[in-house]
Amino acid sequence: MKTPLAALLLGASLLVRVADLAPIVEIEEEVYAFTDAGNGAGPMWCAGSTTLVRAGDFVFASGLETVAGAQPLNNCRWVLFRREAQGWARVRVDESLTREPAPLATFSDGRVLVSVNPTLGVRPPTKAGPARPDVIQIESRDPRGPAVALTPEWQGAPRFTEHSYRSFAADGPAGEFVLLQNVGYTHTEWTFRDRTGKWSAHGQLPWPWGAEYDKPQPARVCYPTVAVQGRAVHLCGVSDIVEPYGAGPENCRITPGRGSRFSRCETQVRFILPSATSRRLTSKTKPTEATPAPQVYDSRVIPPTPSALVRSVRSRSRSWNDCAWRGRNC
Repeated sequence: MKTPLAALLLGASLLVRVADLAPIVEIEEEVYAFTDAGNGAGPMWCAGSTTLVRAGDFVFASGLETVAGAQPLNNCRWVLFRREAQGWARVRVDESLTREPAPLATFSDGRVLVSVNPTLGVRPPTKAGPARPDVIQIESRDPRGPAVALTPEWQGAPRFTEHSYRSFAADGPAGEFVLLQNVGYTHTEWTFRDRTGKWSAHGQLPWPWGAEYDKPQPARVCYPTVAVQGRAVHLCGVSDIVEPYGAGPENCRITPGRGSRFSRCETQVRFILPSATSRRLTSKTKPTEATPAPQVYDSRVIPPTPSALVRSVRSRSRSWNDCAWRGRNC
């Protein structure tokens, strides 16, 4: 089944007062059609990061295309579209295979960035296996021209797979961006590329540990919303772990096959990337029963840059059953 995807290009009133501003739908049109790949992902699977950006006078959208004859899980490839005078045009098609869509970012100087995660499997690729995350840089005025692979640097040698659950965000005016990608259920790897073109900081962000669950486990966060400005990175995400509590009143239990089987764990993180004035910070928030003490993470960076800082990490594990039968306000 093909699902049409529409892009809404929004205009705004030019009135002076903010209260008078109102969005106006100027164009509503189909960008491309998608065939279900049967691999558990889809075009909006990276909802925490955008697949629609503007670079000057150009608007770009990344799409996900199912490759005929390829077997899941790595049976898709990313496609880049640009809105031109005649409509949406395919300006670039990847040659490698992947599972998930490709988030976009852009710099003020017109560079467009595509976060990709191609499989390292041979053709035909195995069902699952190692992958190599990368960032492809394209010029907005010549998207069909040569592209540059920026090749991220990480802490150590993380074992990335087709299940990236990644997030991608850029500080456009500063010409800097951050990329985060999960490894298993325990943590996410992050790396930062500065305005000089150096991967000047990278590290790991562990997920909150659900010690109180029936089976203690980390609350993995997938596709969180991430923003970066002035080298301060903000992350807010929700976990997708299987419901951790098996006991409780019948009206609070989640029946398999009906509704969601996942628990929620809202995680908010702010970490400060290295600068000349960096210093170690800790949170002074006092622990309460509803809000555990913030966890403070330290992340290593490439010498001689000062240590990266992480502060104000608020993690609160809340399952739907837990909220319902323990009387917590969700």
